[in-house]
Amino acid sequence: MYPCDDRDGLNADTSETVRVYLPRCGSERDPNVPANAILPYGLDASGTAVCVGDYLDEKIGSVKAFSGTLPTVGWQLCDGTNGTPDLRGRCIVGQNPGDEHFGTLGGTGGTKKHGHDTHSFTPMDTPGCAGSGWEVPVLMAISFDTDFSHNEAEHVPPYYVLAWIMRVA
Repeated sequence: MYPCDDRDGLNADTSETVRVYLPRCGSERDPNVPANAILPYGLDASGTAVCVGDYLDEKIGSVKAFSGTLPTVGWQLCDGTNGTPDLRGRCIVGQNPGDEHFGTLGGTGGTKKHGHDTHSFTPMDTPGCAGSGWEVPVLMAISFDTDFSHNEAEHVPPYYVLAWIMRVA
């Protein structure tokens, strides 16, 4: 058993020890753990083994949602600094190679609001048909409202705000 670093990664903590689990081949072995893996672990207050190494951690470059204010050691807020993408106020979508919008890994797009243009036309622009030999009595009244507003629309589903963080070390 050896002393391990505090969670801040700066100071050795001589009151804590790290135990090492060496998986072996056999029918009792966890199939998710490679036989040559070395898994450091400690015991929590109830005596339960807790992995203290990086074996179960996300790989460098992994991004996940985070509900705190400061991520733990090795993680950075995705704010465009320290090699992270700027994901503030953004949703994440999966890459789809060949797709016009989602084909490029790290690509961005979209907008919070959008508007619509109106099209104006006159009856002379409307195609019709001509013929003879028949007659249909029609009484028709048509009115058009030409006072259109070009207000922008916002289409945001109900949401809950979390921060995106990325594993950097």
